[in-house]
Amino acid sequence: MFTNIQQEEKKNENQVRLNVTEARRKLKGLILVIDWCSSTRI
Repeated sequence: MFTNIQQEEKKNENQVRLNVTEARRKLKGLILVIDWCSSTRI
């Protein structure tokens, strides 16, 4: 029972880490797009 809970927590942790990495990548892309838009507008 206890080890099962630990495995579940580990899985959730990995999922969160994946989500954070994905969010960072999207944020970086968004910043690049905003930079590009503001540089072409001038």
